[in-house]
Amino acid sequence: MTSAVLVVAGTEATAIVLALSVLRMTGSTYWVSAVLAASLGLAMLLGPFGGVVADRYDRRRVLVGVAIAETVIFATAALAATRPWELLAAAALAAIAAVPYGPAQAAAVQSLISDERLPGANAALFGSNQVAVLVAPAAAGLVFALVGGSAAMAAISLAYAGAAFAVARLHGDTRPEPEPRRGFVREASAGFGALVRARMVFTTTVAVAIMIAVDGPVVVAMIPLAGSFHAGG
Repeated sequence: MTSAVLVVAGTEATAIVLALSVLRMTGSTYWVSAVLAASLGLAMLLGPFGGVVADRYDRRRVLVGVAIAETVIFATAALAATRPWELLAAAALAAIAAVPYGPAQAAAVQSLISDERLPGANAALFGSNQVAVLVAPAAAGLVFALVGGSAAMAAISLAYAGAAFAVARLHGDTRPEPEPRRGFVREASAGFGALVRARMVFTTTVAVAIMIAVDGPVVVAMIPLAGSFHAGG
């Protein structure tokens, strides 16, 4: 649970810190839009590929690998990112690296928790994740205002490093059941097909996508607006 909370907090903080950083560099909402699109849009587009990774490889290793990749990305950004395209690249790489985390986490929980304890574990995990979703963006904005973007990105890197350490200490078998493998792209395409055929899931997915698309311009506008009131640096 600790690793999940740290990853969720890091993910939620990422878009805020990178968007504020690129706004401070450029003063341009176009760059803010690009960073938010990379942070949020790529995860939706590449979701089925994350499911394939989680189905093929040991879920513990996937979770550790994601956390280590994010640690390196944000440590590098904190130390070396001085141009807007570098922040955009960090946002895109972080989003791509995070794609397998959700499916691998869900599968790992099912592998490690007994059926009797699974509902309670899922409820606790969901509740703690929601707390991270609520707290992390505000905390990220506060840290950015107090110490700047580089320090905020370093804090995100440390959160992911903590997540990697927490996952690595888990005990139990998190390997997937052996199954015949098809091509990577073919399996991901099958995931898209299953999504389309499941009407309720497909409808919900489309509704969420529309909500994000409508809400996106508001988020982009609010970030410079906060700056105009001398909030967030």
